[in-house]
Amino acid sequence: MKLNFSLILSLFVLLAFVASSKAQPRPLANPREILAKINAHTQDIYKLQADFVQEKHLSFLENPVESEGKFWFNQPDQIRWEYQKPYNYVMIMTKGQLKVIDDGNVFSTDLSANKMFEQLNGLIGGSIQGKLLAEEKNYQKTYFTDDKNIIVRFVPVSPELKAYLKHIEIFFDKATYDVTQFVMVEPGDDFTRIRFSQRKINQDFSQDVFK
Repeated sequence: MKLNFSLILSLFVLLAFVASSKAQPRPLANPREILAKINAHTQDIYKLQADFVQEKHLSFLENPVESEGKFWFNQPDQIRWEYQKPYNYVMIMTKGQLKVIDDGNVFSTDLSANKMFEQLNGLIGGSIQGKLLAEEKNYQKTYFTDDKNIIVRFVPVSPELKAYLKHIEIFFDKATYDVTQFVMVEPGDDFTRIRFSQRKINQDFSQDVFK
């Protein structure tokens, strides 16, 4: 049997198109109902522990810079990032203060003096508890969906925020409505992706992690 090259080529193009369309996020037509479900789920979260993997994508590097660690959250705004691989590094945000522990050295500052960390603290805490979805003052929001996630894109309004942040995308799992990842895109299109796993919701842990 003689093969029809044009037919085979057309099939490959069609398959590639279908695969691409599935992979690409698409606008969420009616977000209100889904957002109500996300809010109903997240408003009861007051503690969270999780593992995370961070990928830093830089234009001048062929491969992303990867790191791993542990994450803790306690309402309303206590957060601890503990990087464990490939190096040890801790960031604690609590009561308006930022504390950094790096190789035994401790550095503390007022969060209001660092707008990027202040906004990051608010974004993470707000998204975990669903409060950020009502945010109208500092960000314009658009909504997308893919096969597994509801994606909310936050574009900063103020020139001060735009100077270091193009937009942030927060991914909510369609099945559980939990936050699964953050993507923070810089003005030059370098970006950081943080993926969460092994989440423990509202399970007690020592408050010493925030000291």
